[in-house]
Amino acid sequence: MMPSCKPSIASNHRRNGGFRNHLFSFQHGELAMHKNLMPCVLFGVSSPVLVAGENESLCADIVCIKPDVPHAVSISGGGAEILFLDGLQFSQERPDFSSLDESFSAVPKAVKDGEVTAIEALRNELSRPMPDPDQQVLDIAARMYAAPMRRLSQVELAEQLGLERTQALKHFKSNTGLTFRKFKIWCASIATVRRVIAGDNIGAAGIDSGFSDAAHVARTARDVFGITPSKGIAALTQFKTI
Repeated sequence: MMPSCKPSIASNHRRNGGFRNHLFSFQHGELAMHKNLMPCVLFGVSSPVLVAGENESLCADIVCIKPDVPHAVSISGGGAEILFLDGLQFSQERPDFSSLDESFSAVPKAVKDGEVTAIEALRNELSRPMPDPDQQVLDIAARMYAAPMRRLSQVELAEQLGLERTQALKHFKSNTGLTFRKFKIWCASIATVRRVIAGDNIGAAGIDSGFSDAAHVARTARDVFGITPSKGIAALTQFKTI
């Protein structure tokens, strides 16, 4: 049965340059081995969460996970708040999985309330020192968020940045922390979640967000979130982007 949760987006000018933060309020359950595209922080609601990788595991109330690291997640009773932090680039010293101080426990509520101060404090704690993102890249990212089905090509990216294609791809990754291809997949994934919560069926939502068909949506969901789209949506009680 579709949960009675409504997606929302709060528009704010943030020091993260316009990159978005996505909060999934998730019931208890298991996420199979997968790799995050974006940096992720898990907040256990009433019990710690267990994150298990190929060679290590961590059980804590708040767990930070690097992108592109294979891991499975066990969420106990009470559920968890799962926060993805777009555009955040971790310091190289941070391990694949790490626990965070309880002082950040109020971040999920801050996201739900549309308050950016606590979110920025978390991002600043996790981010490696780096210059502000290129505004041209941010403008392109904003268009990708808004219209993921548009599927901007590498040639168009290069033309808009005024760079040779390979240089444009490197410049995009250096500013977003993610390859151009993976950023497009991420925008399509988030758009699909939002459309399904709003009432679309999974296949139509995925196609309208840029996926080729329902099977493509299912494969991506398992790879990126560790769960099938139907089970993931059923376990979702709230979703918010800020």
